[in-house]
Amino acid sequence: VEPLFEVREKMGRYLDIIISLETLNDNLVERIATIVSNQNGKTRVRMQLLTDEGFLKLPSSMFNKLNVTNEVIEQLKEIPEVEFGLFES
Repeated sequence: VEPLFEVREKMGRYLDIIISLETLNDNLVERIATIVSNQNGKTRVRMQLLTDEGFLKLPSSMFNKLNVTNEVIEQLKEIPEVEFGLFES
């Protein structure tokens, strides 16, 4: 048995945030930016837009990293237009 924060560090190399193109607006972008900005950590943020044709992966910067805390997860859960997950690859 391992503490959750250790599992996150080992398994969470990437935080994928998925947004439907239909729900994308300035307010939503600002909310997400506020959550992921000023976070120093090891988990890279990858954004994907869900379109009628499938997923559009947006470029991710190597500097776009955060520490996935319980607070970050709870804040993302509060945004109904967003789906997210932690992935190793």
